[in-house]
Amino acid sequence: MPNVAPLHANDPRRVGHYLLTGRIAEMPAEGSVFLAATANQNQVTLTLLDADWTQNGAARDRFTAEARAARRVAPFCTARIIDAGLDDGLAYLVREYVAGPSLTEFVADQGPLRGSSLAALAVGTATGVAAIHQAGLVHGQFGPEHVVLGVSGPRVVGFGITPPYGAA
Repeated sequence: MPNVAPLHANDPRRVGHYLLTGRIAEMPAEGSVFLAATANQNQVTLTLLDADWTQNGAARDRFTAEARAARRVAPFCTARIIDAGLDDGLAYLVREYVAGPSLTEFVADQGPLRGSSLAALAVGTATGVAAIHQAGLVHGQFGPEHVVLGVSGPRVVGFGITPPYGAA
């Protein structure tokens, strides 16, 4: 997972029932991404979405429908969507926190993968993207910054819901 930085002065400290503990830098997303804690002290990532999602009733309805679709994405090669909601005029998505370096970070530090490690990366990444598409979502832009090399293998973390103004 990319580096976690301290919260900015104007960042919220709590969204829904999640306590924000840091800002995740260099994480591709539709809005600001935070490291957060659940009531049980489990770590999750929380994305605050752009204001387009809450501008009117139709946008909020679409957010609810898209978030429901995102929760159907199979979790075995993706960061599972745990929760979604609206809080104080902000739309948010909560994902499973996947510990590990992004593929971008790994290659910069260790060099390119080869052999069976490369094959495992390709299969895991393709499976994650297929799971996203099977749930009726798009992944939008996709690159090595959207893949985290977790202890259980590669996980696609950068997928979202379709913006309220049209398909990506």
